[in-house]
Amino acid sequence: MPNLDFQMQMNFTGESENVFRRQLENGKFTILVETQVPEDTVDPKSAAEKLLELEETVVNSGNDVNAALAILDPSQGRSLRAVEFAAKLPEERRNRHVIYLSGADTTEAEFDDLLNFANANHLRNLIPVIGDAEFGSTVRECRKRHFYDSIPATEKIVKKHPENFAGAVVNPYQYGFYSLFGEYFSLLKKFGQGAQFAVTQAGWDMLKLQSLHWFLNTRECYYPVLTRLFLLSPGTVEEIVSGKRPGIRISPGFARILERELRYSRSQFESAQFRRIELQAAGCRLLGARGIQIAGIDSPAKAHFIIGRIEAALKEFTSFDVWLEEYNAYMASAEITPSANDFYLFDRSLKRDYPLDAPPVCNEEKIEKISRWDQVKYTLRKSLFANADRKPAQQFRLLKLLLTGCPGCDQCVLPQTNFTCPYRCPKHLANGPCGNVRPDGRCEISDAECIHVKILRAAYQRHDFSALEKVLPPPDPENI
Repeated sequence: MPNLDFQMQMNFTGESENVFRRQLENGKFTILVETQVPEDTVDPKSAAEKLLELEETVVNSGNDVNAALAILDPSQGRSLRAVEFAAKLPEERRNRHVIYLSGADTTEAEFDDLLNFANANHLRNLIPVIGDAEFGSTVRECRKRHFYDSIPATEKIVKKHPENFAGAVVNPYQYGFYSLFGEYFSLLKKFGQGAQFAVTQAGWDMLKLQSLHWFLNTRECYYPVLTRLFLLSPGTVEEIVSGKRPGIRISPGFARILERELRYSRSQFESAQFRRIELQAAGCRLLGARGIQIAGIDSPAKAHFIIGRIEAALKEFTSFDVWLEEYNAYMASAEITPSANDFYLFDRSLKRDYPLDAPPVCNEEKIEKISRWDQVKYTLRKSLFANADRKPAQQFRLLKLLLTGCPGCDQCVLPQTNFTCPYRCPKHLANGPCGNVRPDGRCEISDAECIHVKILRAAYQRHDFSALEKVLPPPDPENI
């Protein structure tokens, strides 16, 4: 973690208007162009010059849209953080852009330092994310790292400075009943902690995006949502398919489309991806999104080109039915879902926009019955640990370890989570799953079922939802 103290640039002349916040709240469609913090081997001066060139191009590219940058924190292995990189932008334009703060390899104290730096440099649009496990790492290796949970991080961002505009990340492309609701309830917690807008993970299933907007409407959560889109290249397709981009999935049906496009020239493949981004962007707006965030743009010229193409598509498609016909034709009715048994909360096919005459009705999911053995284990845990959160950590420590896998920390939450310990998560997340749960509900880095999927299943089976929206304390790293 770099020492940020010497880099603080105090400004006593006042603060520029938060353009991103104003445009988003006024309903102007926003296009964020994603850029990464450079590798440590890149010359800092050259990196700053490239950032300024990209920023200048992006902010001057949009006519009818608000165009800005989304600067991503590195998930690991770099000394420069996104807030430091963003501080190289002209001060009067910093609040046009969005800055991500990764919790990977970041303690609470280090996160406080990052917020202090952001506040001193008038960087207000902040999105905390948990961060990814290292590709190919084991559970033991992951547990040695520290992941600062994005839910308490959201609360800190809002409380640290009243002018901060906090965002949240959600992965709506979950296809299991419990993993999907894990994402939804985590998002509700983030809104409850002060997040005021959300950005989705990248994906291609427009029906999942529609389900997210409909779900938020049913909960009367009318926060702006931006959709992350990916301008694919052959290299990124390979990375996604191989699992090096956790949380992003390409279905077999979509993979076949991409394979066909790759048979032609690279320029034709790229042209197909541009048209797909245009259609996705127009569809996102028609489904209710306030904007998009585009990953995979590697040059200012490409950023300028794609922003212009998207503006044209937004003018071309103003009717949901017209857009849907073109989108379906372009996707050649490819199966976007990973498998035939995937769960959708509302409609099971993309066929209509939001029904204004009546709220959409949720699909029912058949909840598995609790086995006799699971019921016995639950009864035993409840009888032994009903007051574990008010007892010394050492009491019944061996039994807690044997029956719940409890790591023996000083802030037991077993009674709040149906006696399933959330701190068993390899990332030590207390408040819900990360966005990288696999389609079948397994953990990002192991073959075990995600611990938060287990917690959700127990809650639904027992009709006890008290823990699903309650914010739990993160574990003390000293005790894990």
